[in-house]
Amino acid sequence: MKEKFRLLALKMFDEGMNVELIAQGYSMFPLLQPGDSLLVVPKQIYKPGAIVVFDRGDVLVAHRLIKIKGELAYCKGDGLKQFDAPFDVNLLKGEVESRSRSGKIVKTSVLRFIVWRWLMVRFTGYLGFVVFFSRLVYCKLFVRYSKI
Repeated sequence: MKEKFRLLALKMFDEGMNVELIAQGYSMFPLLQPGDSLLVVPKQIYKPGAIVVFDRGDVLVAHRLIKIKGELAYCKGDGLKQFDAPFDVNLLKGEVESRSRSGKIVKTSVLRFIVWRWLMVRFTGYLGFVVFFSRLVYCKLFVRYSKI
C-alpha cells in the first residue's frame, strides 16, 4: 500500500499538484513530529534551508535542504546527527509549505520556521547533535509514557 501511495504522490508532483503527506518519524524534530500533516508544494527552484520532500526510491523523505552543488542536493534531518547521502536534484519533488498538528495549521513562513531554517543551514553540524540528544530525551520522557 505504501508503495502505491508513493507512486501516486510522485505522479501528482510531476503534474504540479500539491500533496498532503503524514510525517512518520522524528528526523525533523522539533518542528515536525510523527502524525503531523505536511502540505507539500512542487517547486522549480529550491533554496537552502527549505524543508523539501525527495524520493529516496523506497520512500518519500522530508528533510532540510542544506545546499545544492552542481546537480547534487545535500539534505539532513534536523533531529539527526548525519547528513543524507547526496542525491540528484531531480529527485526533489516539493517543499513543505505548512504543517498541521492537532488541527492547528502553521505555515513554514512564520518566524520560528525562518529562524530555525537560518540556524540549521549555518550550524547544522553543531545543532544536529544538540537536537538529536534532545529528541532522545523527549521520546524517553513523553512518547513512551503517552502510550500507557
